[in-house]
Amino acid sequence: MARGVTSWTQCTVPLTVVVSREIDTGGEVNDWELATTSATRGAVHTRSTYALRTATEERHRQYKCFCDVLRMASRKFSMVVTQVLFVLLA
Repeated sequence: MARGVTSWTQCTVPLTVVVSREIDTGGEVNDWELATTSATRGAVHTRSTYALRTATEERHRQYKCFCDVLRMASRKFSMVVTQVLFVLLA
């Protein structure tokens, strides 16, 4: 973790950068960085906050792609109730 990073002149706010390394099951190593303007949070907190972002994006994708109640063709009450319940449970 590096605090107070000023990597380019157009960025006038000092950044905190967290460098992460992930090793997959095949042994491939991937290094990646997260940059934030928060100078008070630690590396673990920054990573866990980023995990919330990916979970939120996946929930949005699921809702957008698979939970379209308006395009449902069935008019049968039991099918409509089932679709609504599945959407609520998701």
